[in-house]
Amino acid sequence: LAELVKVHKLVPDYNGSKKLKNHCEIGEKLRLENEARRAQEEKEKQIKEKIERIVSDCSAIFNQFKNMNELNTCLFEASELNPGDENVESLRRKMTEKMELKEQQLANQRARSHRIQEGQNKFNSAEATYKKGQLAKSIKQFERYLSEEYPDPNGLKSVAQRKLASIKKQLDTKISKLLNECRKNLDDENYKESFKSCQSALNEDPSNQEARDLKHEVRVKLTKKMKELYENASIEENYGNIDAAKELWLKIKKTDFDGGSQFYSKATKKLRKYGL
Repeated sequence: LAELVKVHKLVPDYNGSKKLKNHCEIGEKLRLENEARRAQEEKEKQIKEKIERIVSDCSAIFNQFKNMNELNTCLFEASELNPGDENVESLRRKMTEKMELKEQQLANQRARSHRIQEGQNKFNSAEATYKKGQLAKSIKQFERYLSEEYPDPNGLKSVAQRKLASIKKQLDTKISKLLNECRKNLDDENYKESFKSCQSALNEDPSNQEARDLKHEVRVKLTKKMKELYENASIEENYGNIDAAKELWLKIKKTDFDGGSQFYSKATKKLRKYGL
């Protein structure tokens, strides 16, 4: 091109040299552009390769990073070279997923620990109720504990199942004994003791229908017997046989009880009337 410039100066009107100059200038421009493009491509290639090395190195120790800040420190140079690099962003997304998973695992662990403690409290409460002698109530509490399906790292479920079976057996034995006492005393017309035994059975297990039925039977028979005695006492009183009437009222007081039949309070009033 420099030689063409010399020719053009020596022969200004030589058209061939001008055309050739233009071609040479265009060629030179294209050469420079190609060199610049290749240089840029080489630079971009080097940057890409460097970023890939950094990302690869960070990926190799990814599990050592505890949070996003530690990962970003490792990726800092790559981010500076290309802030939007997909490989960098991909690794960051992976860290986000890791942190979210870790948080979820911690939340699950906290929830599990809470449920374990809640189950322990329910178990302890049922055991405390049993130690107070409240068998029926402790049975319900142990059954409720087992039905809730708490996490059981300490094997409390099997303990609760054994205790539940044992307590049920104890309750059945105790109620059976009380009901037998209730029946025997009823047969002997010992209404007060019969009523107490039935009531004790109901105190142990308020839902026991047999105890309810027996208690009702005691009250019916007691009322019938006391009515008969009271009516006889009234007859004796009307005929002036006060001592005989007193004996019958005293018998009502002895046989009946407060909360039994209505004739207990009636006999009490009559005895007060006559100074007893």
